Amino acid sequence: MENKKNRAYQWFIEPKTAHTNEVIVKNLAAVGDLDINQGMEDNLGIPHRVYRVERHSFITELRKAKAKFNLDFYVYSRRGGNGPIWLWTLDNKSKLGIRRVEMATVFCKIRKGKRVVES
Repeated sequence: MENKKNRAYQWFIEPKTAHTNEVIVKNLAAVGDLDINQGMEDNLGIPHRVYRVERHSFITELRKAKAKFNLDFYVYSRRGGNGPIWLWTLDNKSKLGIRRVEMATVFCKIRKGKRVVES
């Protein structure tokens, strides 16, 4: 049977600006969760410099403060203790995240035998 800890999700955050990086580092240090900024590859093999976040509630708080403090970041997750990280598209309304969801929808329609028309 698989260990419960291995099934748990791990959360990572990638700041896109120096200002966001500074805010994240200060807040992670304040709650005692500051981990090294590590290089990790996503499911497409693209490297990212991310911070591991112990609790998803930290990400939720950053999302709430995103507009007020002009924060810009991506959120990634992975299931278990190793493997690639995946862009968390529910938090990231980026064009890349939206495009991945659109492509997945197109592939599902093709598999079901429906005609796909691009506008």
